[in-house]
Amino acid sequence: FGTPRGLAAWRDGEFRNWNHDNSGLSHNDVRCLLRDREGTLWVGTSYGLNRLRGDRFQSFFEAAQDQPFNVVLSLHE
Repeated sequence: FGTPRGLAAWRDGEFRNWNHDNSGLSHNDVRCLLRDREGTLWVGTSYGLNRLRGDRFQSFFEAAQDQPFNVVLSLHE
């Protein structure tokens, strides 16, 4: 699930957390999530779109900070 402090998941009896500092997530304020039909996890944040690859995120965002088009509020496949 998404939180203002990153992404969290319950796995094997404990929480796993991903955030900007430990995984390359573009921003800790997670706004939306999508697992596509191939099983890829996409995460929309207040500062761009992210795709989980292994244990790290690949980020897609406009380099100019605080642009309104960097906020991802919903995802649809």
